[in-house]
Amino acid sequence: MKEQARLLLSAYRPDGRDASDPAFAEALALAQRDPQLRSWLEESQHFDRAISERLRSLDVPADLRETILAGARLSRAPRWWQSRRLWSIAATIAVLGLAGSLLWPRAVKLADWQIDSLAAIEAVQHGAAKLDVENADPALLLEWLRTRHMPHPAAEPSMLAGRKTFGCKAIDAHGRTISVICFQVNSGEVAHLFTTPRAGLELTPPENHPVFKRHRNWNLASWSSGAQAHMLASTMDEEKFRHLVLNYVAVQIVQRAAMFAVLEDW
Repeated sequence: MKEQARLLLSAYRPDGRDASDPAFAEALALAQRDPQLRSWLEESQHFDRAISERLRSLDVPADLRETILAGARLSRAPRWWQSRRLWSIAATIAVLGLAGSLLWPRAVKLADWQIDSLAAIEAVQHGAAKLDVENADPALLLEWLRTRHMPHPAAEPSMLAGRKTFGCKAIDAHGRTISVICFQVNSGEVAHLFTTPRAGLELTPPENHPVFKRHRNWNLASWSSGAQAHMLASTMDEEKFRHLVLNYVAVQIVQRAAMFAVLEDW
């Protein structure tokens, strides 16, 4: 019953327009009686409002439609893929996948590689270990990792674009290779981007959709990208951290929505 209520309430709009809708009445009543479900609903509504605000503030590139169309023409799909109904199904699957991944329960236990990653950076913070390279240029740090065949992001994530770095480190965690690049986010606030191969992980984060967790004093966001799994960790204020990551999520949503709209008209 609780899972059915959670599924129904995931469609409940955060502006209160659905409060009088009989379809939600039973699920809302259950949420009032169940503290765990009520807490989940409050967090879900907070997240929905945050995403809506970020989407409203984004400027969509003027040439986004032309860019998508140019790529679509280069790899023109068979005629059956041009069906409006099939594109609608694909869009629905994408949205459901995004919603499910973003609301991944924060109480999920951290994977071993994530625990090892945090232990490694804490050792640096406490002076028990050192960064391998110290430099403010992220491109230089990425190149250092590439030349040593260490896992690294294919490109700098948009959430960290333009930020200065202060170092990187290669980590050997029980035979698993992990890298960390340390970013200066704001004055006195830092964020550490960990990367490890996706292969061999028991549970991989969703593709390109960060999920939030809290571990001791760390705010964490995890996602996968291609053959790599990533984790962003920071002790900065949770609201600021979520704002940083949500900007990345909002950009992904805009790009996907634009792609589906263009391909449907194509």
